[in-house]
Amino acid sequence: MTYYQQDITRALPDPQDRPRFDALLEAATREMKKLAATHGGGKPFYGVGDGGTDLDVIAEEGRKIAKEFTDVVVIGTGGSSLGAKALSVLAEGRKTPVTLHFLENVDPETTDILLHRLNMAKTCFLLVSKSGGTVETLSQGLVAMEHVRDELGEKHLGRHFRIITEPKPSPIRALAEQYNIPAFVHEPDIGGRFSVFSITGMLPAACLGIDIHALHEAAREVIAALAKADSAAACPPAYGAALGAYHMEKGRATQVFMPYSDRLHVLSYWFRQLVAESLGKDGIGITPLAALGS
Repeated sequence: MTYYQQDITRALPDPQDRPRFDALLEAATREMKKLAATHGGGKPFYGVGDGGTDLDVIAEEGRKIAKEFTDVVVIGTGGSSLGAKALSVLAEGRKTPVTLHFLENVDPETTDILLHRLNMAKTCFLLVSKSGGTVETLSQGLVAMEHVRDELGEKHLGRHFRIITEPKPSPIRALAEQYNIPAFVHEPDIGGRFSVFSITGMLPAACLGIDIHALHEAAREVIAALAKADSAAACPPAYGAALGAYHMEKGRATQVFMPYSDRLHVLSYWFRQLVAESLGKDGIGITPLAALGS
């Protein structure tokens, strides 16, 4: 099955620069083979689909939440939210078990409007912080807890909240222990921006009724294709890396992600965060821009 087509005709190197581009392709091939040989080169997110994440447990928790509540509010910032938000568009246009909301920016007006619009008796809050000390997430989480406490009583906090954080002492884990809130493990070695295939992205997706097993299977297909490719020229992600390096050397270091579909607009913001935090370092990286085409 062809999922999409990639047209890079106008991004190809100038003919006189072909030797340099071939050298970049060779470098990309070496790195690609190194990743395949070491199963990710010590990057845990690379193998997150190979059993490190218990999808059956996550899927069951998603079904449980959807059975009890009509609305789920994900409170997180950056990668702790954007990956799940990008996945949520997969469920647009069809009836879903719950309505998903995202509180990312510490804007009191936005938070207040949402909290007063929702029926607290039918709302579940998912607090996501890898470190367990993210100030923005803590602030918004405490406001939401106060709102639930005022409307339903403190004894209901344990039922209406879920927490995802590292298995270590932290302010958010202390809240979980104090109010008997279910706490799920955020893999310590996986950074927020790489966490979409972990529970961070999979639990919100499961609440929406998205097939998270199929998502993992698709991820494994991409990894398998990279592992069996003979060269970067035969592997679109590696080829794209070499092409990006070539244009960066030419002073073309701005990359625009501009979908023409409203549903994919959020994907451009996730792309921007992934690229900026991963490659936009030390003045030699790529500057990503998010846009929406008409």
